Amino acid sequence: MSQSHFRAPSPQAPHYVFWQHLKAGGRVWRNDPLNNVAEWIDLAKLEGDPNKIVIYGYQNLSFQGPTIDTTLPLYDSDGYLHTFVARSHTQIVTKLYGLFAIWNAATGKLLWPQEDDFYLSNIPLSKQALAQRKEQGARVLSELRTQVDA
Repeated sequence: MSQSHFRAPSPQAPHYVFWQHLKAGGRVWRNDPLNNVAEWIDLAKLEGDPNKIVIYGYQNLSFQGPTIDTTLPLYDSDGYLHTFVARSHTQIVTKLYGLFAIWNAATGKLLWPQEDDFYLSNIPLSKQALAQRKEQGARVLSELRTQVDA
């Protein structure tokens, strides 16, 4: 990681617990109604710098995101729309292109097939995040074509 422009929060600072969680690879929910923003924040969102968490109001941060409403559209971390199959008190089952997935109903974390940092929610990816994913995909395809041509 390169030099951060932000100082790490002190252990007494309200951001400290969120900073620790992000450094460990977790994610933090941001619900900022004043700015009309509801989003998950992870290291990718912070460009790899957990110290950037200090730019967000700590009162808008939490570890628990919104509850997942299975009557609304369901999106995974990559922005794909899933079809709802079933729900229990602890799990949600969805289907995408004929493949089933099981999610933790409380956290939205993917349980099966096992995949780190993959979540389900009712919130689609932002236009900016979708554009970044398309750029990354185009870059990977370009690299693959270059390797095949070489």
